[in-house]
Amino acid sequence: MTAEDPLEKLARLRDQADSLAQKADAAQVAARTTGGTDSTGSVTVTIDAAGRVRDVQVDRAWRNRLGATGLPAALQEATARANANRLEAWSTAFVEQDELPDPTARPMPLGHETFAYQLDELATAPMNSYRGQAALEELLAMLEAVERGIDQVSEQMQAQLSTTFEGRSPSGHVTVTVTGDGAVTDIRYSQQWLTVAGERAIGAETTDAFEAAYRRTRGHTITDLIDQSPLGRLQDLAQDPLGLARRLYLRDD
Repeated sequence: MTAEDPLEKLARLRDQADSLAQKADAAQVAARTTGGTDSTGSVTVTIDAAGRVRDVQVDRAWRNRLGATGLPAALQEATARANANRLEAWSTAFVEQDELPDPTARPMPLGHETFAYQLDELATAPMNSYRGQAALEELLAMLEAVERGIDQVSEQMQAQLSTTFEGRSPSGHVTVTVTGDGAVTDIRYSQQWLTVAGERAIGAETTDAFEAAYRRTRGHTITDLIDQSPLGRLQDLAQDPLGLARRLYLRDD
């Protein structure tokens, strides 16, 4: 039995990984927006692919079903069901994709399009022992920055899970509290307003309160934490071959 060439095996694994990624992407499209309704049918919530509430609809008979104070709990239940439906929709779509023939793996970048090739083309400075030592030290510093970035983001992610952000509707009748990752922790209504407000107004103001809360999380999401850390700065540098060449003393200019 002839052993498989390592490069051929690597290429095969890369193609398999790309096909799997394409299936996951296709499944994600199926779960882009999902709805959920509470057990009484009083509240229906629509969420996006990130699980954030984008629309709230309240049935006209909600007072008879929930009473004066039952709306927040019903809204929480509808949101939880919407997220469960989103996960189920993704899982179902992924299984359907997995039963289809594997999509053709996307081609790898041509040699002259790869970052390594571009970096090599930009390296115009003559390499000597001084430049080589300086470049090595800079590479080590970059690796240390990556390690610090990973630790920093990990610590901040844990703190972010317990940090809450409050949003209010323009009129102040509805207040929503969410965590940095978008989980809903509290919903409060002005009871005096709630006794006379129409269902459309309740749904609209609740949606506005969610939007206000999510705006408060900007700059505090996991993606934001990565972008603001040393990891984010290195990611930016990875998109700039010329900047990296200069940093590694591979350029004269």
